[in-house]
Order: sequence, then structure tokens, then C-alpha cells
Amino acid sequence: MTFAVPAVFLVPDRPKFPEISPAYFERCLVALLIISAAVLVAGASYDFKLAKFSEIYLYRDQIDFPRPLGYAIGITTGALLPFAFTCFVFLRRWAHVAVTTALMFAAFPITLAKLSLLAPIWLTFLLLLSRRAGPREATILSLLVPMLVGLIAYALQRSGLVPNDLLFGTINFRMIAVPAMTIDIYSDFFSRHVVTHFCQISMLKQLVSHCAYAEPLALVMAKSYNFGVLNAPLFATEGIASVGPVAAPFIAMICGFILALANGSSAKLPWRFVLVSSGVVVPAFLNVPMTTMLLSNGAATLCLLWLLTPRSLFAK
Repeated sequence: MTFAVPAVFLVPDRPKFPEISPAYFERCLVALLIISAAVLVAGASYDFKLAKFSEIYLYRDQIDFPRPLGYAIGITTGALLPFAFTCFVFLRRWAHVAVTTALMFAAFPITLAKLSLLAPIWLTFLLLLSRRAGPREATILSLLVPMLVGLIAYALQRSGLVPNDLLFGTINFRMIAVPAMTIDIYSDFFSRHVVTHFCQISMLKQLVSHCAYAEPLALVMAKSYNFGVLNAPLFATEGIASVGPVAAPFIAMICGFILALANGSSAKLPWRFVLVSSGVVVPAFLNVPMTTMLLSNGAATLCLLWLLTPRSLFAK
């Protein structure tokens, strides 16, 4: 509740920026594609593996990008490419849409992240859904429709009509159930162990005189519960792990104010444009800490792009 109140009801005024002309903005979009392609080529020089969808966990832990390149890849896949895809769709530049889609697919053998492979399909689903439903209905259905697909796939698998439970495991279990369970796991662990005082954040770790956890929290939890390596959302990491369960609602409220700033950056943009362009960043709320989402997953970059988007682009 403390997170939702500022995030939902507070919409700050958008800062005043000089309006970019639509023609110049389109050239900037092409520049984003070139930058994204360069980042992916650099990433491919470190790691490129055509692994099966079911084998990615065997190889993903072996990926080791230099930190600046890791940030660049996360920002590219989370913000730049989804934003460019949405802009080109709204501008009806179908050749550029095809190039952007190809780049999103190309990120999968580099990152071995499921969302990289599913991103073009997911963004297209959000786009089609937003054409048939209003903003509230589209938001709800964007959660319920995938869950229903997973449940149907599970029923077919139990009947022997589908060879495995890949859809159910990816959607209903990994995307929905696991983020909820991580809050339980973190609550249990930090009821018996010292909190981190935010030392798990790499930029703040140097300022903390002593950190009780030398390893990332995901590895600490994996060793303690034998449940696999799990990232956790802000309620578990910036909240429970950093300050304990009593003070966690206060941290959640601060994160809600940060999200309100993001809402302000997208003010006066069509809701369909905001829904689709944030289609990769928003699922990160369920799976990664707020600080990781803002920096590594490109949420802060996406807010900047929303601020710079000319509102006259949608005059028609």
C-alpha cells in the first residue's frame, strides 16, 4: 500500500524540455538502432551461444561481460530496442520495425535471457491487446491471458498432448509464483540474519565499512534454501533485506515516489505507446531490485527517452 499510493496517485508535472522536431527525432531513432547493433556486436565478441531454450541455465552463469558492456546490453535490450520498436510501429516504418525485431531476437544468443527471445512476441501481444481494450483492461489482461495460456498448456501436458510444461513453468511458475515466493524466502532469512544496510548495491558497497554478505544475495539464498539462483523484487531486496520487515514499507514508499517520477516523464504520451515501450522494463519489477531495474535494465534510460519524445509526433 505504501508503494502503490504515490506510484498510482502522484503524477508530477513533466519537466519543460525544448520540443524536438519529429523529423529530427526519427533520425535519432535510426541512431538508436545503430548504437544497439554496435552494443550487441560487442557483446557477441564475448559470448555467443545458440543454446536450446531448455539449456540456457547450463550456460548463462558462465557469461562474464565487462561491467560497462553489461550495463549497455541491459539498457539496449530493456529500453532502447523496445522504445525504437514502439516508435517505428506508431510511425508505420515497417522496414525499421523488422530491423528492430531482428536485433531483439539477436540478443538471445548473447544474453541467454528468456525475455530477450520473447520480447518481440510480447511487445506485439501488448500492441494488439491495446487496440482491443482500454488501459485498465489491457493491463489486467496482459497478466491474465499469459496465465491462462500456461494453465491450458499444463492441462494438455498432464493429458499427454504436450511433451513438457515449458509454458507453465515459464509463465505461471517463474514469472508469477517465484517472485512471490522470494518475498517469503527473504522474510524468513532476514528474520534470523543481520540485514544488509544496502551493501548489496555495488555503488554503495564501497561506502559501507562492513558488509555481512560477500556474495550476491541471490547466491546467499541459493545456498541457504537450495532453490536455485533467484533475483528478487524491490520489496524483498531494497525492503526486507536492506532494512528489515518493519522499515520495509518506508523504503517501498520511496520506491513508489521514484515510480511516480517515471509516470511524470511519460505524461501526455498516448497510453498505448507507454504500455508497449515499457513492455520489457515492467516485468523486471517482479524479478530484480529497483536499483538494478533503473540502471542495468534501462528503466531510467526509458524515462529519459519518454521525456525527449516530441508530443507532436502523435498529433494525428
